[in-house]
Amino acid sequence: MESLANKHPFVDGNKHIAFAAADVFLRINGWRSRRAAMQIHAEMIEMFDKQTFDIEHLTPWLRGFAVVAE
Repeated sequence: MESLANKHPFVDGNKHIAFAAADVFLRINGWRSRRAAMQIHAEMIEMFDKQTFDIEHLTPWLRGFAVVAE
């Protein structure tokens, strides 16, 4: 997710593509989010703005709301 979002193959859509890719990846691997999509998206944009959208910050952030699907 970090690499996809921080590279620039698309002029303005990388942030949205990273969000969608992460959601699909989690679902394919049997995980779900306990957080609303709009909240996740807002938090991702905030991380971009603060320049904290990196693996160091993403890992604990994702672990805070991703759970194994039942």
